[in-house]
Amino acid sequence: MRKKLLILFCGILTVALLCSNVLIASATSLADSKVKATCKVTVVQKVVSVKLSAKSKTIKKGKSFTLKATVLPTNANMKAVTFTSTNKKVATVNSKGKVTAKKAGKATIIVTTKDGKKRAKCTLKIK
Repeated sequence: MRKKLLILFCGILTVALLCSNVLIASATSLADSKVKATCKVTVVQKVVSVKLSAKSKTIKKGKSFTLKATVLPTNANMKAVTFTSTNKKVATVNSKGKVTAKKAGKATIIVTTKDGKKRAKCTLKIK
């Protein structure tokens, strides 16, 4: 019975941690009990937004530059992002944000977070 209560307490503690930054908890002493249980709690900080180092840029054909993606909050657990180009004939982008201008025209580079699918864009003009 005490083991079930301890497991239930761990479950409540987990929910409380996920719902709040502040946790006040108390438990009665189980020092006289021979039952032992452990509780592992992992707090997950979800991605709220992402931003790029530039919102727009004009570059010459054949030139390259790198866009930096900043995932917020800074303590988010999963900061993985993907980069895509809306017009690969005009500009390409690799997985690290390096943009290469292929020919004159317009394209948009989009960064998307894997957690929450948050997005940011950089509009390109290639001369």
